[in-house]
Amino acid sequence: MSYSFPILTNAEILACLSELDVPLSEVELTKPGYEIARPMYESITVLLCGVSREEMQTPAFNAIASLGDFPELHEESLANLAFVRNLVKLLEASGVSDFSLKDIYKPDYTRLRRNLSAIINFAKFREEKLATYVELQEEAEATLEKKAALDAKAAELRAEIARIRASHQAEASQTAEVLEAAENLRTQVADAQKNRETLEAANETARNSIAALADKTNVAKDELSRHEARKAFLQDSVVTSPDKLTREISDLENAIERERTSVGELDKTLRNLNHKGDLYAKASREIGKCVKLMEEAESEIGKHKEVSHSVKAVQAKLGENEEEVFKLTAAANHMKRQESALSERLTRLGKQGNLKKESAASALNEAKADLASVESDVGMSASKLEEYEAHVRKTTSMIRELQASHEAEASKILEQYHQLRQQVKDYNASLIGSFASGDNALTA
Repeated sequence: MSYSFPILTNAEILACLSELDVPLSEVELTKPGYEIARPMYESITVLLCGVSREEMQTPAFNAIASLGDFPELHEESLANLAFVRNLVKLLEASGVSDFSLKDIYKPDYTRLRRNLSAIINFAKFREEKLATYVELQEEAEATLEKKAALDAKAAELRAEIARIRASHQAEASQTAEVLEAAENLRTQVADAQKNRETLEAANETARNSIAALADKTNVAKDELSRHEARKAFLQDSVVTSPDKLTREISDLENAIERERTSVGELDKTLRNLNHKGDLYAKASREIGKCVKLMEEAESEIGKHKEVSHSVKAVQAKLGENEEEVFKLTAAANHMKRQESALSERLTRLGKQGNLKKESAASALNEAKADLASVESDVGMSASKLEEYEAHVRKTTSMIRELQASHEAEASKILEQYHQLRQQVKDYNASLIGSFASGDNALTA
């Protein structure tokens, strides 16, 4: 039967498990049992699934409440169920879909070798992708910080929009009243303009009439003066019959009275026309005030339209910011998962380095002990002594190589870390620049 992963040899399996800090001997691999398979699978699950033994052994409180009157009877079964669920998930991700409880309680060599080969293949693939995960995780941390800043900015924008909307709603009724008043003022101004034109025409006619009446009044006054002068002359120079003189005097007096009446009427008409002129001037001033109010109302309407456009622009920008925040959140979650894998790898590398150092130190101690034994044995031949010294030098060289390899690997990891950190800083700088430009656009 073919699988999506290679079936490893016993030596390869034992070497890989040793790197994963999972103790297993070749005898235990070829002749497995429950007491071997259970702790081995549990160690692998803890290492690769990211859950601790305590988490698997701690049941959920809401699940305990649904187990009846004696939930303590199910504590062990709940822990086993959590362990098996995580192990099945791991094996399915590794390419094994027929795992069962028999592989734990009654394991056999063939299936155990296949399962371990699948898990080791998955672990290697996971380690290969860890560098990319680490890079994205570091970017995620910066992205999360940026997201927090964007969330704060979005909250400020929402509050500002809410304030503008509340102000807009409060001013909506006033705006409607202003618009209605403006329309009424337009109508009144149009009517007043027509009345003004009519009044100006009538005023001009009245002025002409006043001038004509003034001329007539002057003529009448001159005529009256002339008649009075004539009356006086006639009275002094002409002697006529008393009746005729009386009639002439009466006629003159009647003519004078008529002229006086006409002058009084003309004065009254002149006063009426002057009063109308004052009313026309007052109406003109009121019309000027109405025109000024119309101009102010149109200015307020223009400001209201500008505020409405600003609110729409802010709402559009807020939608763009929310979409960007959603994308950054998804990237941040992905990078957080990569950070966990990197932490595990660094921990494992540290453990492996410590193990190599301990192994080298042990070899060195053994070599020193052998050297001391050789030196104490004065009867040993010179060739044997040189052989031991060569062995000590070789062991010391191996130790130095291991240390150099470990330091080189650590330096490489640190260099990659600094490179990734610089890339994240550059990315953050560009991101902050883009958001700053967006904020400037909003402010403008």
